[in-house]
Amino acid sequence: MTLFFTRRFLFAVLSSLALVNGAKAQITGGNGTFKFVTLPMSARIAATGGINNSISDADVSFFTQNPALLNAQQHGRLHLQQNFYLIGTNQLSAAYGRSVSKVGWTGAAIQYVNYGDIDMTNASGTVEGKVKASDLMFSLGAARPINEQLSYGLSVKYTRSKYAEFTGEAFMADVGFAYRDTARGLTASLVGKNIGTEVNRFFPGVNEDLPFDIQFGVSKRLTHTPFLFSLNAHHLTAWNIRYDDPSLRQTDAFISDTTAKDKNYFADKLMRHFVIGSEIYLGKVLRVNLGYNHLRRKEMGFEARNSLSGFSFGLQLALRKWGVSYAYSLYNVAAQSNHFSLYLNTGEFFPKKANAKTYSPRY
Repeated sequence: MTLFFTRRFLFAVLSSLALVNGAKAQITGGNGTFKFVTLPMSARIAATGGINNSISDADVSFFTQNPALLNAQQHGRLHLQQNFYLIGTNQLSAAYGRSVSKVGWTGAAIQYVNYGDIDMTNASGTVEGKVKASDLMFSLGAARPINEQLSYGLSVKYTRSKYAEFTGEAFMADVGFAYRDTARGLTASLVGKNIGTEVNRFFPGVNEDLPFDIQFGVSKRLTHTPFLFSLNAHHLTAWNIRYDDPSLRQTDAFISDTTAKDKNYFADKLMRHFVIGSEIYLGKVLRVNLGYNHLRRKEMGFEARNSLSGFSFGLQLALRKWGVSYAYSLYNVAAQSNHFSLYLNTGEFFPKKANAKTYSPRY
């Protein structure tokens, strides 16, 4: 009875908060804050398109995509990432998973983004000094099974951003469900992300939207092949997430009103909601990762020279005790990011305690 009540309560919270946050959810650049929490926390996530909430294995970094992806395989797993982001920006992150008796499968994560020294100028453009800017996030999550295939999870996040003398803080939560069919190599996921509120605003009295999102994902390992494919949908609270480009508007020579060109862009609007990822298993320890993010390609690519904007590539070496991975994400011909991850199975390096109690689900 307690477990049934918990599931209904989590579903009610997710549904009601989705309506509240979704009513004001926006994707247009500059209309939100704390969006650094949407950066991928591992090279593997970055390589499969930057959004992937439907891969469930020993990689603990995926709980930052959906807390319901926490599982027994992640017990004692440590993940570290260094992301050399755009224009000298660095992102550091870490995640750790542990199975805790009477609690469930748990995870903890930290993310720090350092934007370096930024020139401070006056109204005429004269440099008067340097200022610093950074973002910080702490996350704690837990998951429990409903049955052998379905589980639910919750994670809470504290975020703090400081840009020169301006500081903002917020508390957010992710609520998710995951379905795993190991016999068929299938994982499906539903998650509501970044549900919360600001507790310290950058400008008193000015409310800013958090990067709320509802996402759905499916991953399938093709039987008797080395291929895994994933399809993840994001920003499901709004159909049209196209940027309102002024260049696509035309003004009548005799009437001052400006009207949009008569196009519905159905295919583009649909594709902007999807991220496509793939993994190719070359033996037992080597993987090649590929991804395509259509929204990134359209928003970041140059119209005259899109090249491989929106595509990402990666390589992973996964051994029993440790592993490394690398990802290369292309935003446009002038901007790319490099991600490096290190995976450690701490249980293989440190002796196990004889009296340690891990979580064992009872259905």
